[in-house]
Amino acid sequence: MNINERMKLHLLECDKCKRKLGKNNFQKHYKVCDGNSIPKKKRKGNGQTWKKGKTYTEIYGKKRAKEIIEKIKKNNTFRFTKHTEESKKNISLSMMGNKNWEYSINKSGRGKKGHYKEQYFMSTWELAYIVYLMEHGIEYKRNWEKFEYFDINGNKRYYVPDFIVNDSYVEIKGYLTKEVELKIKSFKFPLIVIGKEEIKPILNYVEKKYGENFYDILNDEKYLSKKKTKLCKCGKEILFQSKSCISCSSKNQPRKIKNRPSLDILLDELSKSSYMSLGRKYGVCDGTIRKWIISYGEIPPKIHKK
Repeated sequence: MNINERMKLHLLECDKCKRKLGKNNFQKHYKVCDGNSIPKKKRKGNGQTWKKGKTYTEIYGKKRAKEIIEKIKKNNTFRFTKHTEESKKNISLSMMGNKNWEYSINKSGRGKKGHYKEQYFMSTWELAYIVYLMEHGIEYKRNWEKFEYFDINGNKRYYVPDFIVNDSYVEIKGYLTKEVELKIKSFKFPLIVIGKEEIKPILNYVEKKYGENFYDILNDEKYLSKKKTKLCKCGKEILFQSKSCISCSSKNQPRKIKNRPSLDILLDELSKSSYMSLGRKYGVCDGTIRKWIISYGEIPPKIHKK
């Protein structure tokens, strides 16, 4: 007999739902059984719990509901606080300007961002514009310079146009709002605004050549997966944020102990004591004393315990 056949002999059948269960689970099941052969976990329902749409008072009663709400207020004070006008202004000031500059570039906006031939774009329209300029031999430059202006409420803000083409700034906008119009009016330098009508011939050119899904084709995913690197002074590849490699940084680091003892002093002291005792004397470990001896061009001697 198989193991499954032997197990079936030890099963007990429930009179209510006619399910077969083992001896250990039969008593628990028989007390709770409601006559349905399908388990509660596998039953198909509307997916809604009995608590959905009900308040704490309806579920737990008035006394218990008050206790729960008081505990929530103590633990989560931010949820129940009402901000004043001063606190709102402080939050808005902390989130704009130089403090929020990196976040606003990389994560704000609804446009699809990426790289094309190591050139950063913040929307599909900007990608089409970059492709059009490159293939027609027009020189351009990405603008990162900020220009101050004041909004309707008189608060200080910053405006960053998209590109610089032929000594004039270019802004690509799908729709114009009051804030955008105020930015354009307050801008002192020559500015070209490219809207829906102006971008149509550029989009048609790119879509005919690369298809409607040109973003998926032209977006350089390999550039995003790779980490930005640069060369150290010695010629090794290092990360873009780091200043030098490990070997160069170790050479340039100042010594912890400026007045290092000479080789003769080290060997004389080792003849009388051990590496550990010398390390305690100079405030280093025993390995550094061995390295000091190696730096002088000698092999560290072996000390035999008497």
